[in-house]
Amino acid sequence: MPTVKRLTDQMVDPWNDTLAFYIPEASVPSALAGDIPNLDRYFILKVNKHLRDYTMSISEFASLRASIASENKKITEGVKLKMPSYMKEVSQNLSKEFDIDLALDIAQMIPLDLHYDEAGAFAYSMFMNYGIQTDSQHTPVVVSGTATSVNLSGSVIFLYAYGDKDDLDWTRSSSEAWHKFILSINAPHSQESLLRGIDWDKVGAMAIGGVIIGGLAALIGAILSKRRKNGA
Repeated sequence: MPTVKRLTDQMVDPWNDTLAFYIPEASVPSALAGDIPNLDRYFILKVNKHLRDYTMSISEFASLRASIASENKKITEGVKLKMPSYMKEVSQNLSKEFDIDLALDIAQMIPLDLHYDEAGAFAYSMFMNYGIQTDSQHTPVVVSGTATSVNLSGSVIFLYAYGDKDDLDWTRSSSEAWHKFILSINAPHSQESLLRGIDWDKVGAMAIGGVIIGGLAALIGAILSKRRKNGA
């Protein structure tokens, strides 16, 4: 997916590494041909940079879950304060890469409580109110997203599912189906890790930052698709 790759390369996540970008099967031909596919619904799979080579025990994963469950709204507000400079950087990167004048911003993030909470995985959702400035027009866009943290045999991965403002249920059900299947074919890891003193709030902030960044793909995809249809 060459154009999707160009898009995600400019959405640099300072906290997480992208492992995979999932699109609807019906959109595969256009993506392989170099077009921007339909990104109304999509998944992004990431791993935290600091936890990539870290083996997490069941008890440590429970600590991460407890931190996010109790501090989600507080952590989200902290992440929001860091977003303006990041949005400016991404806007400049995308404008240069795709020869388009745009500016991105995020006005509001509404984190919801955990709706899935088990030993091997937990999930919460969020509504994100973005803004796109192109030429003299400012367009607000609301994106729904579900973030699922999975302890996969000791490796923690984050699955982010995105849809429009009315797709919250889809992001939740699709994420749950995916992580249940993945856990069913991987044994849980129970060994206690040797590393201690992890700041779980900081890890939680990195996970939330990943949710916000991933949601930008839908916005930029819509702009580029519209631009191509107009022959620009």
